[in-house]
Amino acid sequence: MEDKRTALALFLCIVFIMGYSEMFISPLTRQHVAPTQSAQTESNAPQAAAPVAQSQQNALPQQQQTQAAPAVNPPPAGHPSRAAIANAGEISVTSPTVSLAISKLGGRISRYQLVRYTLHSTGKELVDMVSVPDSAPLPLGVYIGANLNDEYVQYTVSGTSGGTQTAADTFSIADNSEMSVSLSGTLANGITIQKVIKVRPDSYMLDVDVHLSQQLADGSSMWLEWSHFISETDLHERLDPLQYTLLSASTNKIQHLLLPDIVKTAGSTTYAVRELGDNLWVALANKYFMATLIPTQLGPNSRLVIDNSVFRGRVLGGVVDGKFSLYVGPKDYSILKELGFGLNRAIDLGIFSFLAFPLISVIRFFEQIFGNYGLAIILLTLIIKTLFLPLTKASIQSMRAMQDIQPEVKALRERIKDATQLNQEMMALYKRKGVNPMGGCLPMLIQIPVFLGLYNALLYSIELRHAPFALWINDLSAPESLMVLGIPVPVMILLMGASMFVQQVTSPQPSADPMQKKIMLMMPVVFTIMFVIFPFPSGLVLYWLVNNVISIIQQVYLRSHRKASPLVATVVSSVCIFCFAFVLTLLSK
Repeated sequence: MEDKRTALALFLCIVFIMGYSEMFISPLTRQHVAPTQSAQTESNAPQAAAPVAQSQQNALPQQQQTQAAPAVNPPPAGHPSRAAIANAGEISVTSPTVSLAISKLGGRISRYQLVRYTLHSTGKELVDMVSVPDSAPLPLGVYIGANLNDEYVQYTVSGTSGGTQTAADTFSIADNSEMSVSLSGTLANGITIQKVIKVRPDSYMLDVDVHLSQQLADGSSMWLEWSHFISETDLHERLDPLQYTLLSASTNKIQHLLLPDIVKTAGSTTYAVRELGDNLWVALANKYFMATLIPTQLGPNSRLVIDNSVFRGRVLGGVVDGKFSLYVGPKDYSILKELGFGLNRAIDLGIFSFLAFPLISVIRFFEQIFGNYGLAIILLTLIIKTLFLPLTKASIQSMRAMQDIQPEVKALRERIKDATQLNQEMMALYKRKGVNPMGGCLPMLIQIPVFLGLYNALLYSIELRHAPFALWINDLSAPESLMVLGIPVPVMILLMGASMFVQQVTSPQPSADPMQKKIMLMMPVVFTIMFVIFPFPSGLVLYWLVNNVISIIQQVYLRSHRKASPLVATVVSSVCIFCFAFVLTLLSK
């Protein structure tokens, strides 16, 4: 690299990848596998899955295997309304982690609130994992064959165990207790169905056991479903896209299927079925939460049904008995790792996740000490910049050496017009002067994995959701703005843009090309405008701002002949920056 053009190209590539991924595709789609529309319809899908459950079928008594079920009576048209579901009654269960309601009409989940997570940073409304409009199927439905399901089954409570009854059909459970709700009903064809829903103590896991009094004549297996409605707003969501995440049992690979892409591929939201294959689990997820279905059957055990913009993930059970587990809760790495099933792999922090996860663990540790994730981000940023000071020093020295030989480089360009001869003379000049043309870039390349790892850690960690910092910054996972005369002003983004400009001015200029200088000076303006139009979460902006400030201080001391060493200047300025931020947090209390 003879001048700053290669460094500029490298920097632009990094920013382009980051910006494009956030604005259009999101890092969650790095392992994206585009879905293909299945030609198989719902009517013949159960027959395809039947061989998977053959072992369970063979285990049934001979009389039960051969007994034909009564003919299916057509179910009522459409789906039950919320009013009809409410009139039929529901069972409410509250644990330290969730507050859920089980409808007696259909035996489905009509409410699943996360007790420890609010919908907005201000307010007390809880996150509800049930998101379907009126007259749409609620989650936890059982489907058998082409037309049979329990949506209109009027269940009765045949028994409960565990929990403390606080009112009629209202229960609470403590940290160390488990509660089971047993429901009994009759399907449209006369087959008796039993559904047992188990709520684990202080957990986001549910267990669902389903038993039929006999199998269908065609041997169709049962499926358990979780449904979710996707709105037009969801289809264009940039920072928090909805997706189906799948962990393949055969290949042990993760796939992330973005719902907008599924809609485009299916060509319709009216009705489509996609076979998802053999999976350890399937999950409907956004950036911070997921609803996960865990089948116990191997083989083609997962499918996705699209029905009027309601996305319905299903997993396979047996022909008579089905045992299912669900995780419906936050994408918290420590929780998911402890539960097993590979659920922690649903958190995608990119190709540098091996760095991102340790970095977010350090941020958690600092937060436990100082009680503020903003301070934790600042402290980690300052420590990283201090550790990378030798690399920064090597980069600046190399850029300064390139700057010193620019007059000779310019003379060579004016004297030699042949490109091949010019390159040979340039390399000879570098060798005589002891200048490494890649010396300014290599230290930067080494730091890129850490930078991107921390970037993704800050962007996708649920710990930062609704985490306040100081003053007007009350949610590090959301863009910040300060109201000035009724106008929202992104103060930190403007400060970040100003710091980028100062950083550019204080950097060595290896090239004397006026056009390149103008381009470099315009970059902070362009990036600031881009970040104002497409604002990043304030946690990321805080990290970038602190990173720029400490970089400016390092550059000033590395370029000058001051008595203080760059290391001493870095440490002293880091302490001052952290103390200033700490005072801001105290003033905000």
